[in-house]
Amino acid sequence: MTPSESVAHLIQRIALRDEAAFQRFYAAFSRRIFTFVKNHLHCEEMAKEVVVDTMLAVWRSAGTFGGRSKPEVWVLGIAHNKLLDRLDKERRHQGDYLEDMGDWQSLLGSCDDCEQERMQQDLGQGVRLCMDKLGTQHREALTLVYFDQLTVAQASEVTGVPDGTIKTRLFHARQKLKSCVNKLKGLL
Repeated sequence: MTPSESVAHLIQRIALRDEAAFQRFYAAFSRRIFTFVKNHLHCEEMAKEVVVDTMLAVWRSAGTFGGRSKPEVWVLGIAHNKLLDRLDKERRHQGDYLEDMGDWQSLLGSCDDCEQERMQQDLGQGVRLCMDKLGTQHREALTLVYFDQLTVAQASEVTGVPDGTIKTRLFHARQKLKSCVNKLKGLL
């Protein structure tokens, strides 16, 4: 993507089925989408699949981008929906209809390399363990704001919930995370 070429302009060109614009868009956003998804899944293979699904959705729906939000937020919103679709598909595949989408441990078991990837990430392992214990909504709010570095308003757009709800989820998530980390410190 050239400095004079805006993301919104690329999306407009993608809506006209400009493959070169799509390639530049892909080069500019695939890594960011991958990181965003992997922060939620901890599994490279599933994250790669969600990136492909997201990019396909961008290709198909570029004409619906109205510019009401930043293009980056629009794309992450699509990625968020594809991530939820992927998690739902995994649960159905496993035959496990959970009430809460927070059963991430069973999803990690469905990817051969995920456990090994997790074990290799020893830095912050205690925090990651505590993050995994959070409910889906709390973990999602923390990930969007602190790891993906979105504002509360942008996280609200991505998830489709009000700003106040994101703030409340962040508050409770921080409290639960702090409590969990303190318990882990006590065990060491």
